[in-house]
Amino acid sequence: MIGKILLTILLLGISNACSDDDSLPPEFDTPRETWDYYKRDSYALMQMPLCFCIFNHDYLISVRNNQIIEVIDPETGEALPESQFDSFRTVGQLFDLIEQIDPDDVASINYEFHDEYGFPSQIFVDPDVMIADEEYGWRTSLRLPF
Repeated sequence: MIGKILLTILLLGISNACSDDDSLPPEFDTPRETWDYYKRDSYALMQMPLCFCIFNHDYLISVRNNQIIEVIDPETGEALPESQFDSFRTVGQLFDLIEQIDPDDVASINYEFHDEYGFPSQIFVDPDVMIADEEYGWRTSLRLPF
């Protein structure tokens, strides 16, 4: 009898532990709200600038207090000089770019967001269809855990 009671209590505990509750993050209206929910100002990214420039693969970006503090070329293991940091973007800068560009002022703008964390995973802007090689963008992924 005591065994049945203990088994019942155990099964109830397991079923409650597996049920949907407030432990899941809430759903948000915008990707930025989703990103902001995680309150991250320090994280690591893999990022590739999408442009006609010298950066032709992913780079490891370290962000602290919403500022890029280090960029590493994973192919060589070497850190890039700070003078090249402006070719990369933090998550906040990517969101700001999307919000600041008026789609009527560019030939095209395309972007995608990470399903779970909401950060911009890809942005591509073509300011003028009649001009070659002025397009720009970034492909971004988080290094987890972040």
